[in-house]
Amino acid sequence: MISFSQIAVEINLNIVGRDISISNISDPVKALENEAVFIIQKKTLYHKNIIRSKAWIINKALFNPDLSQFLENSQISYIVSDDIYDALSKVIRLFYPSMQLKPLIHSSAVIDEFADCEKTVHIGPHVTIGAYSHIGSRVTIMANSFIGNHVQIGDHTIIYPNVTIYDNSWIGKNVIIHAGTVVGSDGFGYYKQNDRHQKIPHVGKVVIEDDVEIGSNCTIDRGTLGETRIMRGSKLDNLVQIAHNVIIGKNTLIAAQSGIAGSTTIGDCVTIAGQVGIVGHITVGNNVTIGAQSGVISSIGNGETVSGYPAQNHAESLRKEAYIRKIPDILRKLKQKPDK
Repeated sequence: MISFSQIAVEINLNIVGRDISISNISDPVKALENEAVFIIQKKTLYHKNIIRSKAWIINKALFNPDLSQFLENSQISYIVSDDIYDALSKVIRLFYPSMQLKPLIHSSAVIDEFADCEKTVHIGPHVTIGAYSHIGSRVTIMANSFIGNHVQIGDHTIIYPNVTIYDNSWIGKNVIIHAGTVVGSDGFGYYKQNDRHQKIPHVGKVVIEDDVEIGSNCTIDRGTLGETRIMRGSKLDNLVQIAHNVIIGKNTLIAAQSGIAGSTTIGDCVTIAGQVGIVGHITVGNNVTIGAQSGVISSIGNGETVSGYPAQNHAESLRKEAYIRKIPDILRKLKQKPDK
């Protein structure tokens, strides 16, 4: 049990109401009396079951005198936060501390004699580490992962099971790579000769900078001659494809099932929604937002919001979609015989 006042201290805020013992944090509509809930969206307030919890942490944007009176009448203790997601993150960590695996090299791991692993690493079962690779301090590599030759992995990085990292890849500090991801495979590069597709060798590398998180089953291809780079603080969802020689800027978000073709540059602080396709050899500027299922076929300037296929200004795309929906009705009217 953790007291509600302890939670308040953790997020540097004050409670209103009585201090109570909290067993857990829970979904607002499923919580029990001694479970704390986060009220983030307005629609949650209209669910009848939320009053079962007697400890609320509320988004300041939703708080008003009527809600305050309701909470008082219902004997619900509460905390108001103006940064609700930061509060949520801190409280989750309070109840569910990060897994700390002790330093270990499992007896089934295969580590080349010329590989260099710091003493504080955790290397799980059936991991393979190639020659001249360096594994930094407090790195965790979980079961069945493969690390090739000349790979650098920075301190405090976590590599989940069944990850494959090809030769000459460089992984920074505090990186998280989820299960099934492949880093550094050959790019999709061929040329046609006598009606046959001939493979272009890929001898470049992948660089993943500090504080990057990569979801499950992503594929990040090595550069043909240079590098494919994901810059500091960027986050990739599951099932994302990054082709050869792509550069992704700092603090960019890429949602699931998106793909970026070769030699394209993505700027800083870009948001790419799910199932977006981006052609090769273009530039997407800084602070761009690309809507779900968009097809990007030309460069995008800084600060733009685009959607649709081909991707264009979002407002214009919505207008065109509205016009298209009206076409069947217009055709119906045109086919009607005029009154005599």
